[in-house]
Amino acid sequence: MRRLLTCTLIVAVFGLALDIARAAPWNADRWFLQATAYGVPGTLTKMARPDFLLANSLNSMFCAGGSEKHPLFVHFPYQLVKYDPKHHIGLATTPHTDECSAALFEAPTPAMTVPNADLSRYATGRGLHIGSAYEDVLSVYGPPVKHGRHFVTSYSAQVVQHSFTHPRKQIMDPEQITLVIDNGRVSSILISIAVDCCD
Repeated sequence: MRRLLTCTLIVAVFGLALDIARAAPWNADRWFLQATAYGVPGTLTKMARPDFLLANSLNSMFCAGGSEKHPLFVHFPYQLVKYDPKHHIGLATTPHTDECSAALFEAPTPAMTVPNADLSRYATGRGLHIGSAYEDVLSVYGPPVKHGRHFVTSYSAQVVQHSFTHPRKQIMDPEQITLVIDNGRVSSILISIAVDCCD
């Protein structure tokens, strides 16, 4: 009888913990971090030339598409500007001028209001998109060769800019591209460029 009571109590406690977990409020930061691996760069490999989201240059990169109407993440310098409910893809950008960064990523439907858009054809200037095969990543960006069902890998490059001052001088802005690979496919592309705006 005592064993039966103990087993019943354990099952009840487990069920209560499961109910609490299910009832936990949606967390925007956790949602973004799990999808993009922001701040978890993985192996960093240098590239000969940079890449840009929805563009072929920094000047045309989509990195400031938000406004005060778009929801901000609490602990990340990004805001969610579009979501594709059919393909479950989000687009987030930085709302400030000292960084040109954008993230295109697969994620479940967010518990926040955000404009809908078809993001399935969005890609980098060099042709990577959500769903690209890892072999495509290697052919575009090069090694390292990694394996596994889920991993994060990153690439770095220098973006050539020119200062606003006179005489104008060349500035090299650092770029980091963080990719999440799931089951051999790209599930997140996060491109971050630290813009030296004031020299």
